[in-house]
Amino acid sequence: MTKPLSDKQIDQLIADYLAGSLSAADRPAFEAWLRSSPEHPRRVARLSMTGFCIREVCHDTKADYLLDALNQIDEASGPAQLVTLHNLNPSPWQRYRIHAVWGGTIAAALLLGMVLTAVLLPSSNAPNPQEIVENTPNKPAASTPPTPRGFTPIAIPVATLTATHQATWGGPASAAPAQGDTLTSNQRLTLTAGFAEITTNRGAIAILQAPATIELLNNGNALRLHAGKLVGKCDSDSSKGFTVHAPGIDVVDLGTVFGVAAGADVMTSVLVLDGSVTVHPESPAHIATEPVVLMKNHAVSIQPGTSVLQKLEVVQSHRGQRAGVELQNTIAREEFEALSDAVSSRQARWVSYQYGLTQDPALVVSSRRDPPQSSDARSGQGRWPSTSAYLLRGGSDHLVYESIEQTRSMTLSVWVRINALPEKQETLSALVVSDQWKVDRGAIAWQIVEKGNAIKFSLSPGNSDPSRLAAGDLVQDVADGLGLEQYQGEWIHLAVVYNEENSLVTHFLNGQPLQRQKMAFDSPLRPDRIQLGNWHGYASDPRGFNGSMDDFLMLRRAMTDEQMRELYRIGSANKAGASNTDSGN
Repeated sequence: MTKPLSDKQIDQLIADYLAGSLSAADRPAFEAWLRSSPEHPRRVARLSMTGFCIREVCHDTKADYLLDALNQIDEASGPAQLVTLHNLNPSPWQRYRIHAVWGGTIAAALLLGMVLTAVLLPSSNAPNPQEIVENTPNKPAASTPPTPRGFTPIAIPVATLTATHQATWGGPASAAPAQGDTLTSNQRLTLTAGFAEITTNRGAIAILQAPATIELLNNGNALRLHAGKLVGKCDSDSSKGFTVHAPGIDVVDLGTVFGVAAGADVMTSVLVLDGSVTVHPESPAHIATEPVVLMKNHAVSIQPGTSVLQKLEVVQSHRGQRAGVELQNTIAREEFEALSDAVSSRQARWVSYQYGLTQDPALVVSSRRDPPQSSDARSGQGRWPSTSAYLLRGGSDHLVYESIEQTRSMTLSVWVRINALPEKQETLSALVVSDQWKVDRGAIAWQIVEKGNAIKFSLSPGNSDPSRLAAGDLVQDVADGLGLEQYQGEWIHLAVVYNEENSLVTHFLNGQPLQRQKMAFDSPLRPDRIQLGNWHGYASDPRGFNGSMDDFLMLRRAMTDEQMRELYRIGSANKAGASNTDSGN
């Protein structure tokens, strides 16, 4: 019998579906939940219609009947909800717009079609939509209609505030975001002073200069610039397609660096610093307009409310020029170049790199993405400003990840800050150890040994009586001469790679290979349930790690030396450390 989904699981499935990231593995559970009650499709339809259609599609007063309907949904109960929506008959144009925007993938379109067929199916007794519009009090047209009464949009994590410089935010101090905070869909931010860097979940970087007001959108790779100046950077495949919706124009990245400036009563301008973008003028009458591709050192402006683009001359600087006619049709590249370098982007590059790893089918565990099944570790300072890491204090502190499938090759990677090393030569300090170490064949152990002078990777041959399994029976490789005591209190990167194809084990410290040795093993590696920072196999054999752990990764493949150098170079929060491997071999 299938275990019922918890409220938290249901909320996560809905959030993933609305964000377009529902996995194939989760889709059957989501569809089964939809079929289990007539109220469930209505719930998703209410959230998706309001959170997406109203904010992204319905820009004029002809959509007021949808707002009224959604208000009635919130106030009604039982079958009346379905009747209310059946009595609404959207025009063919409106139905086309809704389905065109929502039809991102075939699977999502089929699922949404099922929901909308049940919710938006026209009735033969439906009143004329024009009559509904005429009976609705006239309201001034707005680019973002008001949210219906009683509705709270789902807050989907879509970005991270990766860096700031002398930043001050509008609104209550308690609501001001801090560097490292997760930002969610529909979140509106007003930067009143300084600079801020935002990195989307897909790795696009947006750098803001105050005064600026933006709104984050729910597809994880777009935002709305209401006013201010912004530079967008998209240097990874996953970030391409990053879109900035500005007054009068939409800017879609094609792999580039570009700037956008907008204001309440000024022209909206777009300048390409590198690469290319596509600009889509927004017609107030919803008449399709032809997109324009801008290349490097090209710029245009548009007056919101029109659909006419005006070409701008790109100059290096406005300094020394008189204000007047000569400045009306020019844009200064220098202003956007300075903004592009206003805040550090090292952490943003790591966020982008991490996102790329999450798309790797070989990724098994990412401690940044996957919360442990159990943990008694505390939250401590991470290696990036305003981020957290797991703080383990020796003793019984540990993290647990379960149900890890077997593999032939493996990469283990973790950033650690060692507070204390074992005082005795024979005492082990566990990094990663299988729960069934010494019992299951293929169980793994990765541990600091010899008071920090060596690190050991071991595979268990298995034994029904582990107490009779001698150290010499283990298949293991030891990297000597580490001298980890010199790194106490500093963030360092440790990794080990087991490559089944050539039976080689390679240990890494700060991106550099320390030792490479043959280590033949004729069975798959079976991590199963692993502990980070400890092993509780024997009460008389404590192996607690004393320090902090950050960004643990486990992959079902062997990373190359070059990939390991890149991981360390991008992931190092120490500028000097990051540059040390830029040309290393």
